[in-house]
Amino acid sequence: MNRLEGRSTVLRPLTVDDAEQVNLWHNDAALYETLLGDFFGPTLEQTRAWLSARCAAHGAHELNFAVCERDSGEHIGNLYLRDIDREAGTAQFWGIFLGAAGQRARGAGRDATIAAMRYALGELGLQRIWGVMLADNAPSLRAMEAVGFRVEEHLPAHTTKDGRPRDVIRIALTAPFEVSS
Repeated sequence: MNRLEGRSTVLRPLTVDDAEQVNLWHNDAALYETLLGDFFGPTLEQTRAWLSARCAAHGAHELNFAVCERDSGEHIGNLYLRDIDREAGTAQFWGIFLGAAGQRARGAGRDATIAAMRYALGELGLQRIWGVMLADNAPSLRAMEAVGFRVEEHLPAHTTKDGRPRDVIRIALTAPFEVSS
């Protein structure tokens, strides 16, 4: 499996050649304000090492995609599915982020997520995709609910961010997957 296609996006496996762009995003403190985990600003070498590990793992148990604009081919973000367990029929949605600020809130994230979920719940035969996110990330929650994810649990003070306790929600999407894009 090389590519997944949505209406406005194409998902392709991440490569080490994506390191410079990904490193720029990983050094954008504003991008991390709504994401789990603290911002730390990795070096290009750290990003290359991380990306190399993700590329090597891409396959049966983990999928790491570059989200690209269909028309221009521009790499605008990343999408991750991890802990894929075909026997149990589950995977963890580690999320999608659009690093290119001009691409946010324009439907590209929804389009890419739909393509990935169709693949995971269709071709891979998974039955449940779940993930966690900051409870106050309303734009991302709206996007995930538009795809078909539902909040399963609210976890008060489940993580810390910038030294402060933050609430987390667990979201899930189950088969059959019937969203039309």
